[in-house]
Amino acid sequence: MFEVSDSKNSPILYLTLKTTDYSGNVSITWPSGIYPDSTNSYFENVETGLNGGSTTIEFSSNSEYSFQFYKNNPETVYSENDFSVKGE
Repeated sequence: MFEVSDSKNSPILYLTLKTTDYSGNVSITWPSGIYPDSTNSYFENVETGLNGGSTTIEFSSNSEYSFQFYKNNPETVYSENDFSVKGE
């Protein structure tokens, strides 16, 4: 399960992922116009341009992860439909 927390005029958004009984790799793809916070160790080797991107992260079961993304245009509001999050 994942959730996007965003609002108009906000320069950042949060992507929160919750695992229940799943552990393993999860592929995360984000849209153009945003880029992940590269100070987060999960994203330190990910290209941070505004053309969208993706990464694969290993998750532990029964955990919650929150990731911060920066928005190019604070007026744009993103939702779960703009992201792809899939277990591999």
